[in-house]
Amino acid sequence: MNTGVTIEEERKLAKAPLMLDRRTQIADMVQQQGTVRVQDLAEQFQVSEVTIRTDLAQLEKRGC
Repeated sequence: MNTGVTIEEERKLAKAPLMLDRRTQIADMVQQQGTVRVQDLAEQFQVSEVTIRTDLAQLEKRGC
């Protein structure tokens, strides 16, 4: 059965809850600590520094 969703889209959708949870945790950490280091966040969440920078940019866009 073809749902019209590509494998790449399915992968992105599967990662979305993790991304949203990570961004929520990052926003909470920034609020509590005032500052955070990209390298520390990347290690903690086991993602690249580029991913963390993208998360931070999106949080800034949302005014978090």
